[in-house]
Amino acid sequence: MMKSVTYYNKTRIIISTICLSCAILLVILLFPKSTEPLYTPFEGNPHDEEIMTRLNQEKVRMDNEQMVRIIREHFIEPPSTRPYQLDNPEKLDFSSGQAPFVDNRLGFMEGGFYIECGALNGERRSNTLFFERHRKWNGVLIEADPSNYAKLKRKHRKAFTMNACLNPYPYPAKLKFNKASNMGRVVHDLSVQNWLKQWKLQENMIEVQCFPLYSILLSLNQTTVDFFSLDVEGDELRVLKTIPFDKVNIKMVTVEYINQPGSVGDLNEFMVEKGYEPLIKMHKDDGTVTDVIYRKKS
Repeated sequence: MMKSVTYYNKTRIIISTICLSCAILLVILLFPKSTEPLYTPFEGNPHDEEIMTRLNQEKVRMDNEQMVRIIREHFIEPPSTRPYQLDNPEKLDFSSGQAPFVDNRLGFMEGGFYIECGALNGERRSNTLFFERHRKWNGVLIEADPSNYAKLKRKHRKAFTMNACLNPYPYPAKLKFNKASNMGRVVHDLSVQNWLKQWKLQENMIEVQCFPLYSILLSLNQTTVDFFSLDVEGDELRVLKTIPFDKVNIKMVTVEYINQPGSVGDLNEFMVEKGYEPLIKMHKDDGTVTDVIYRKKS
């Protein structure tokens, strides 16, 4: 009797183990782990990678011809020709009010050019997707976080894309970047470390290649920008200070101000000095919208 009970228990354990294994296999098949391959700009071209390393070390000028060529050939990816793969294709506007405001001030202009830095996944809170879909604009989407960039590419935006960051300095550099979903940012001084503690963000550091905005525009032969959306979690003013406004024509700019060192007044003072007028300060109590929109004076 004892022997048959033992045999029964062993059989039950074996069957349970098989069932559990089948269940795990089914979960793996139905819900595969998302793999997001990192973009490798210099794959198969170590020579240009060595050149870029040297340019970083030398802190070359923003109009350096070798850097501009490397951006064009290795970092800028062309617009997708495939259909959009949006989570909410029925939505008209994905921004938090910035897009319709700018659209109105630009007279519902078609065929414009935009830059969006801090593009996230290309859909969530996008300030430019409306213009691309409904006003036939094109432009550049810049996203430093490789995970967000992989998601952005799957949206098949009709825009140039870059897995890089805008440098808060007027030269190219590889900088530390803390990945934090929609709050990732460049880490370049102690104030940023304090920012991580303030927002209770875990350190998740990677290195990213950063370029001045002007260098990116030169690589595209595009020095007129109708709308510039800038959200880099605290380095906005530093990025703006790298732009040679006498060499580019940027008509409207929306700038996130919540994580700025100093005050919005510092941001306004700089933009007014460069020939812009603040049109509206957008704010939501939950912190999801904290932008100032500027227009270039005619």
